[in-house]
Amino acid sequence: MLLDMKARKIRIGIIGLGRIAPQHFDVAIRGNNEFELVAVCDIQQDKLERIASEQQVTAYSDYQQLINDPNVDVVTICTPNHLHLPMAKEVAAAGKHCILEKPVTQTLQETTELIELFHSAHCMLFPVLQVRFSPTVKTLKDLMDTRGLGTLVSAAMVIRWTRPQKYYDESKWRGSHALDGGSLLSQAIHYLDIMQYVLGKPRDIYASIKTMTLDIETEDTAHALFEYESGLAVTFEFTVATYPHNLECSLTLIG
Repeated sequence: MLLDMKARKIRIGIIGLGRIAPQHFDVAIRGNNEFELVAVCDIQQDKLERIASEQQVTAYSDYQQLINDPNVDVVTICTPNHLHLPMAKEVAAAGKHCILEKPVTQTLQETTELIELFHSAHCMLFPVLQVRFSPTVKTLKDLMDTRGLGTLVSAAMVIRWTRPQKYYDESKWRGSHALDGGSLLSQAIHYLDIMQYVLGKPRDIYASIKTMTLDIETEDTAHALFEYESGLAVTFEFTVATYPHNLECSLTLIG
């Protein structure tokens, strides 16, 4: 499916109207003259009707109807993690482009399968990894590409965030192995992506995950050491058990 961006706006349909959806229709879509929100979908009828009315778009309670709507060019998926793969498969089968909230899937094998499906359909799959567009990250990437920091001798990634028990209790899928996949996939993934984006793929990883304070199935704390072919070693510290608020998110490079 090819879109002629000069001929008209790209028409977006959003599936899932939870916490992250307003960032899509209020910032990414309304803030860009090339996009137009035309449809939304959710299984909570009250929320669906309210948002569809506010945004003045078509409302669907069945996501397959939104995918098959001929007025929708690109489908944005903002549903719980375990629904990303099956819904995105249907978008590819419909021959449409897809903006997919992180994590793309819950395993590397599933992600590889999904990429191949979109490639075969000649459609684009856009994972939401917006931190790459941060001015700071772009500056750092330019420095790395031009060897502006010289030889890297040490690096550290520290993520000390808060996700209280209330956050997990609000939605039962959060914190479960089957439906969520873990805090590293749901929270830390943006900055694990930045490490790889800036530094490349590591040669070896030594890691441990633990559940220290939260009543969830998955990890709330992780520590790791990433080693690169160059000899660079990167320490990684992550937790969502910092109280009472987020404390730090930093990547330090010494060269």
